[in-house]
Amino acid sequence: MRKWLVAFLLLSNALLFFGFVMIQGSFKEDGVEETLQGVPLVFVKDAQVQLVPRVDVADSRQQDVEREVVRSCYILSGIASKRSADEVSDFLIEQRYQPLVTTVTREGLMYDVVVNKGWQDRLEEVAGRLLQNDIRLRSVARDGEPILLAGEFDDLRDAEALLAKVGAQKKHLVIQQRKTDKAFYNVRYGFDVGDKLVNKINAVLRDSYKNLKIEKKLCKGVAG
Repeated sequence: MRKWLVAFLLLSNALLFFGFVMIQGSFKEDGVEETLQGVPLVFVKDAQVQLVPRVDVADSRQQDVEREVVRSCYILSGIASKRSADEVSDFLIEQRYQPLVTTVTREGLMYDVVVNKGWQDRLEEVAGRLLQNDIRLRSVARDGEPILLAGEFDDLRDAEALLAKVGAQKKHLVIQQRKTDKAFYNVRYGFDVGDKLVNKINAVLRDSYKNLKIEKKLCKGVAG
């Protein structure tokens, strides 16, 4: 009887010890899984490395040069004022072109609006009447001679507009033209466009600007 009791106690201790070990092992595994779920790991050998290709500045410029091609274009020259150049440019933009405006300096005409010599003895009266239209006279020299200037313009239309503005007082003024070095404007447009459409556009421009010169040339551009 005593032997069976001792054997039973030994078996109970063994079962108790085995159960304790199993509980500890399960606790550790749960802890590892919880940690790994919170911190995802990526091994270096499995990572995909994307390299950004280096762009050489010289190569990039060379590519731009290679893309440059010579194509037909139109040059509108002889535009005497910035105002007219802007009008031409705006018209071409409305036609869905991208005009390029450039300047060149050469001899041209300027238009001075001056006080008529017949009224210079009544200068104070004339100046007062013009001032009512926000026009202030100033004294300048032209070819060594003093004149009373109401305005100077590179477009005859602007000089004529000033006379129209003063109404009845325009009898006091006169337009004088003079030669000077001035900026003229060229407008380039129309890469690879149909002649039929361009002819219509050019006709409209010629009607509006009598001195406009239109030439078809070969121009450098960047291939699209």
